[in-house]
Amino acid sequence: MFAAGAGIGIASLAIGAALCGFIFFLSLRYGTQDIKIFDTVCLIAALGVLGIYVFLRDPLFSIIAVTIIDFIGFMPTLRKAY
Repeated sequence: MFAAGAGIGIASLAIGAALCGFIFFLSLRYGTQDIKIFDTVCLIAALGVLGIYVFLRDPLFSIIAVTIIDFIGFMPTLRKAY
């Protein structure tokens, strides 16, 4: 997105990524160990899409891939909150 000239528009994604990273480090210290198969499947799916994202050169497809990764990553949180 930055290479395509998105400018300040990438700030919200950068802040979101930083906050997700912060939550990840908090979960390593304070998280629980009740990992289910669904959580593992979501992690593998998100990593698969992340692998595709690395090779994308089109900004539109990059945004779509990031949105998919974010949604897949949110699914275990939604399951645990429910």
